[in-house]
Amino acid sequence: MLHDSPVILDYLDHRAGGARSFVEPNARYAALTLQSLCDGVLDACLLQVYEAAGGREAREEVVDYQAEK
Repeated sequence: MLHDSPVILDYLDHRAGGARSFVEPNARYAALTLQSLCDGVLDACLLQVYEAAGGREAREEVVDYQAEK
């Protein structure tokens, strides 16, 4: 079983014969960097949701800190 988007995409690229998705290394690094940024944004969003849904009053400083990320 494969987990995490970069691993899955790398596996699919390998199955397609390798270097199919990104012929140029710089394009691959740019895509991986964008993917990493998106993963970080989603992590911050999830932490906001978890804080708000924790069954208690949300700590505003935690929500604000995650929003700034």
